[in-house]
Amino acid sequence: MLAASIVLIFLFSYGFTNEEVGAKVGAYAPNITLTSNGKTVDIEKYRGEYVLLSLWSSYDASSRLRCNDYNAYVKSSALKGEKSINYLSVNLDDNEKLFNEIVRLDNLNTDLQYFAGESKRSLIDKFYNLNSGFNTYLINQAGKIVAINPTVDELNLLNP
Repeated sequence: MLAASIVLIFLFSYGFTNEEVGAKVGAYAPNITLTSNGKTVDIEKYRGEYVLLSLWSSYDASSRLRCNDYNAYVKSSALKGEKSINYLSVNLDDNEKLFNEIVRLDNLNTDLQYFAGESKRSLIDKFYNLNSGFNTYLINQAGKIVAINPTVDELNLLNP
């Protein structure tokens, strides 16, 4: 009886929260913490700034192409001396060697690339519903998703 009461209280309170979390525009972006190649990243660290979170795989051509486009955008912004959007690129392949080879072949900025690995992939899948595809999320200063798969032209209109 006590357990049933706790579950009902939880469900009741959850149903009336204003802070929806998920992988859709208007929802709060689920937090991800990753350690890869000796680097740790936590999306929460970027609260107060725009973040472009790219989830990609070498076997998904459209996500890999977007990753390359965003990498070029960030590189171009840095060369112009502009403040760029914080870019975090998370690879969801099964094989870290393949990930490292793709990063090398595509000439991606290694400082911005993270390999999720099998243990984090299931968590990311749960939060970002990878069954619907690999996407890139533009997250605003408050931590809300404001665009999915934005174009570079759309990013250029943004003044972070």
